[in-house]
Amino acid sequence: MRIGRITSKVNAAVKNRKLFFMLAFSVICFIGAYSQSVSEIKADRDAYIWGEGEGNTLWTADQQALSMLISQISVHVSHILEGNITSVVEGGTETIVKNFQSTVNTYSNATLTNAIQIIESDEPNAIVLRYMRRDEIDKIFKERENKIQGFVANAEYAKANAKIADALRYYYWAFILLKSHPNGNQIIFTDRSGQDNLLTTWLPMQINDVFSGLQIEAVNKETSGDYTSITLNIGFRGQMVENFDYTFWDGLRFTNLVSARNGTGYIELYGINAETTALRIKAEYKFEYEARIDKELEEVLANI
Repeated sequence: MRIGRITSKVNAAVKNRKLFFMLAFSVICFIGAYSQSVSEIKADRDAYIWGEGEGNTLWTADQQALSMLISQISVHVSHILEGNITSVVEGGTETIVKNFQSTVNTYSNATLTNAIQIIESDEPNAIVLRYMRRDEIDKIFKERENKIQGFVANAEYAKANAKIADALRYYYWAFILLKSHPNGNQIIFTDRSGQDNLLTTWLPMQINDVFSGLQIEAVNKETSGDYTSITLNIGFRGQMVENFDYTFWDGLRFTNLVSARNGTGYIELYGINAETTALRIKAEYKFEYEARIDKELEEVLANI
C-alpha cells in the first residue's frame, strides 16, 4: 500500500511538473509574440499610428497615450483642412491649422472606440500603448458626420412641429460639430424634398430662418407696486410654439433661462424697470448645459 501511494504521488508530481513547464512555455511564447507585435506596430508607421504613455497609474498612462495618438491624427489629417480652406481667418493658415488641431483633441477616449489599448507594463510603473490602423482614421470622422446628420434631421423635425428650442439646439450643435470635421465644407444634407444642401452655408440660413419666423407679442401686463408681470404669446409662422427658451433684460442684466411652453411665456420685472415700455429678449440656441450629456459635443463646444 505504501509503494502504491508513493507511486501515485510521484506520478502526480510528474504530471504537475509537466503542466508547470507547459504553462511556463505558453507564457514565454505569449510574451515573445506580444513584444514582437508592439515593436512591429511602432516600426510600421505606414500602417499604424500610435501613442505611448507612462505614469504611476494605468489611467494616467492611458491618457498620455491617447493624447499622443490624437496629436498623430491631427498631423495626419491637417493637409485635408488646408485643401478645404474657403474663408480668410485672422492669422492666416497657421492659425487655421492650430484651431483645427484643437478640435481634433475633442476626439476623446469615448470617441476613439477603434483605438486599441495594449498594457506594456502594469502599475506602479505603467506603460500603455494606444494604436490604430491609418486606414481606420476616416471611420472616426464618419462617426462624427453621422452625428451631424442626425442632429440636422432632429432640427428639421422640431422646426416642422414648432419646437423652436429643439430646432435651434440641434441646428447649432450640428453647425459646431461641422466646424470640427476636416471635410466639413463638403458635407451634404438631403432634405425631405430630395434636395441636396451644403451644410456649411445651409445651416446658418436655417438658424436665421427660425429667428425670422418667430412672433412674440405682449398680451397682458399686470402691475402691483414695483412689480410687473407680462404675459407673452409666442408663435412661429402662424402656430403657437411648443417650446422656446429665452432670457430677457431686467435693467441690470440678462436673466436666467426662461422656458416658454405651448405658446406662452412670462416676464417679471421689479423696481424702476417695472415701468418699462420696451422689452429685450434673447433666444437661447447654444444649450451648453444640455450638451454635457454628450462628452464629445461638450468638448467641441469648449474648443470651437
